[in-house]
Amino acid sequence: MQLTTYSCLLQLLLQLSLVVAQNTINYPSVSSNNPDAKSQRNSSSQNPADPEIQRDVLYILERTAEPIALPKGPNGTVVFDVQEENKIKGVDLVNGTSGRPMTVVPLEKMEGEPEIGTAASIPRNTVFSAFHRTHRQAAHDLIKYLKSAKSPKQFIARATRVRDMINESLFIYAVTFVIRHRPDLKKVQIPAVSEVIPQYFITEETLQKAQEQVNVRKFMDNPPDRIVVDHGFDRTGTNLNPENKLAYWREDYGINSFHWHWHIVNPYQKPEYRRDRKGELFYYVHQQIVARYNHERLSNGLNRVQTIGDFNAPLPEGYFPKLTIQNSGRHFGGRSDNVVMKSTKRGDFDFENLQIPVLELHRDRLYTAIHQGWLVDGIGQRIPLNDSIDILTSPWKRGIDFLGDAIESDPIHSVNYHFYGDPHNHLHLLISFAPDPDGRHLEERGVMADSMTAMRDPQFYKLHKFCDDLFDAYKVVQFPYEDNELAFDGVVMEKLSVNTAEEGALNTIFTGWDRRLIEASRGLDFSEKRDVPILVRLSHINHKPFVYRLRVRNDGKTSKLATVRIYLAPKYNERGKISGNMTFFDQRRLWAEMDKFVVKLNPGKNLIERRSLDSSYSLPAEKAFRDLEEGRVDEPGDDEIADFNGCGWPHHNLVPRGMPGGMDYQVFVMIRDWLKDRLLPDQPPVFPRGSSVCGVLDRAYPDSRPMGFPFDRYPPEKETPIQNTQAFADAFDNMILQDVSINFLDKFLSE
Repeated sequence: MQLTTYSCLLQLLLQLSLVVAQNTINYPSVSSNNPDAKSQRNSSSQNPADPEIQRDVLYILERTAEPIALPKGPNGTVVFDVQEENKIKGVDLVNGTSGRPMTVVPLEKMEGEPEIGTAASIPRNTVFSAFHRTHRQAAHDLIKYLKSAKSPKQFIARATRVRDMINESLFIYAVTFVIRHRPDLKKVQIPAVSEVIPQYFITEETLQKAQEQVNVRKFMDNPPDRIVVDHGFDRTGTNLNPENKLAYWREDYGINSFHWHWHIVNPYQKPEYRRDRKGELFYYVHQQIVARYNHERLSNGLNRVQTIGDFNAPLPEGYFPKLTIQNSGRHFGGRSDNVVMKSTKRGDFDFENLQIPVLELHRDRLYTAIHQGWLVDGIGQRIPLNDSIDILTSPWKRGIDFLGDAIESDPIHSVNYHFYGDPHNHLHLLISFAPDPDGRHLEERGVMADSMTAMRDPQFYKLHKFCDDLFDAYKVVQFPYEDNELAFDGVVMEKLSVNTAEEGALNTIFTGWDRRLIEASRGLDFSEKRDVPILVRLSHINHKPFVYRLRVRNDGKTSKLATVRIYLAPKYNERGKISGNMTFFDQRRLWAEMDKFVVKLNPGKNLIERRSLDSSYSLPAEKAFRDLEEGRVDEPGDDEIADFNGCGWPHHNLVPRGMPGGMDYQVFVMIRDWLKDRLLPDQPPVFPRGSSVCGVLDRAYPDSRPMGFPFDRYPPEKETPIQNTQAFADAFDNMILQDVSINFLDKFLSE
């Protein structure tokens, strides 16, 4: 009894400490349609990062497979004055043996061995997997060493000292993590990870074409000042495999960069890096990914993704990524169709045995907990699962937060790691090792083992459909929202339209293809002069900018601040128009968040315009090496990005592809009292860009409502039951639903 009482008190103190921490948070000022928020943003100056530190960060991340002592920079004219142990015998670039003037970066000299714990235990030129516990420990050890530096300059010195002894992907992960989580490095910008490690985004065949052009250039009379190779629409398979129709989306550089970055700003790491509502964030970001993937599937005439369900059944879709691992010449493992997952014994990777029967047991325990209404901690105490709580006043987290921590498990965050296991991470590893589970063929693991490449594999979405089914089993047993949680008295949504200015089209969004250049020579050595950039031109989906136009009536006598939530979903399911509109239950897991912002409603009619470019859900493209070298750190409206975490859904993937000639979609808009949505009384009325799916660094999540509100639960019970979303919107004056068409032009939008 005494032990149970002590545990209860401990839980209470931990939860109260979270509430106290939330109430001491200073929120950033960021852009919004709300004029008060804009004035706060404009009145605050954004000081750029120290230019020397910004430069040094770029070059410790450049060509991480080669020695740190070699020249860096676009012209190969920057060199670090490295420790004696990092110097290359017979090469003295610092003192001018290169034959060209050098910018020498002085570094603090250090004595003794670097205290990096297990960080050097992962071999270079192999896959680093944050899904595995021993790799996470190695990352924690390296992060601890780098983060404990007394100054940014010492951080740079420590990073240069250990770079040559650390696995390249682990080094990139740890350096990025520290920059994102260390206050005196907050303003430092990270170059696009697709340039830092391009071989994880560009197939070997395309990189080989670039190498061939480099070799030919050496014999040209008038060689070009740069080399550009078109990756085009080269994918990793043919349409004999229907899943290859989705390769343009799964293999997109933006969403794979996003997924890697999300796991950095929402890490598995120790409690000092704990993010507010991290378990719920894990649920919501992957629920949204699966929803958006289903949009693409329906746009291509495919059924919605199915769950993994039976862990002993064959995996129908194979995948051969054609990506190389660092400079090793080895490839990520490929998987044929209908491979069966097996219990894994891979001693060559220091992996624990992953047993399918144990995974099944953990899955069943989680379903039992959901239907019982509680998890059980390590001493047998019940942890209630309930979302109908006030997170500001209750000492408990919402149940979805506990459940998310148990599914994306870690011994630190799960209430009972040994009882509920590590289902999400273990499934990633089991799929990645399915072709060679015991290592007899010396095959590398597949792309599912790395968060930077996992979204390329069709099994990623089946795995997360499995996780989403677990979460939804919990959501559907929660009480439906009541009218007072959904309504906004005195506010009426009168009209909604979506306009694409260029076309003058009403309620039509246009999509097509776009291009981006990746400077692959910043991450790989093509044996060419460093002042000759090697560029790869990628093709990707994009959309034409559009504007939401809202007409809202405030029947009150005073102004009100209001939260506007915008969602998008297909109007019909796989059967098309013949089956009629989807039911509320069928459509509710397809709603993709498009935007969330705060507006000021004056008495009477209010006309609100919101550009798609201003979406708080997405971020523009990452900055390239050359952008940052030339001082293009912030674009207009980007001053808030560096202030929170640099994480957000890639903007070019905000709108689904649609179909040639148009595909029927629906836009749902809900407007609600900001005073009920805000987290704290002094919170500025803004939602930082990307915060819906990434959270906000060192701050509480800026929305008090459950993530996915109002579609995360069933609608309220009415005398006439709500059968579909139109009936749901009709039941409340502060909601509106508008049919739109998404027209895929199947051409480059610049043409």
